[in-house]
Amino acid sequence: MNLLEKFSASFYQTPQHQLKQSPIGKIPETWEVVKLGEVAEEVYYGITAKAVEKTTDLKLLRTTDIENYSVKIDQLPFCEITDNRKNIEKFLVKKGDLIIARAGTVGISVLINEDTENVIFGSYLIKVRVKERVHPPFLHFFMQSKLYWQHIAKVQGSLLKNLNIPLITSLP
Repeated sequence: MNLLEKFSASFYQTPQHQLKQSPIGKIPETWEVVKLGEVAEEVYYGITAKAVEKTTDLKLLRTTDIENYSVKIDQLPFCEITDNRKNIEKFLVKKGDLIIARAGTVGISVLINEDTENVIFGSYLIKVRVKERVHPPFLHFFMQSKLYWQHIAKVQGSLLKNLNIPLITSLP
């Protein structure tokens, strides 16, 4: 039984006889396999900003802040936006957002599992906000699976250089 099968069977307490075979392995009969882009409400690249020592109205989540698939929101640096942007609303992170590194530690993700206020995500990250019917912790767990890493390697080749939105949204 692979990691996804264990999660789906234990998390949803689905008896084995109620599982069906799918392109990603056994899943509960009531589930369907879709591409991430079909269930994503928002997918954005981050904003260009720089960390600063002085106190500002915004904090910045950077690739270097993601460690072991988690982030300490209270330890994020303050920042100044260096892009010429009028509307930063789409760059604010909210509880349930998945943030994925697109450079550096390519593919590593973090689930924002707490309410945040005035936290934006940097330019080397991608934010995915899924529709209500998707359970963000499951997706975050899936993004740590062998299937996820195989998808990225298959599309990008053996040397990961830069993750992009089309690659993420094509994830089954």
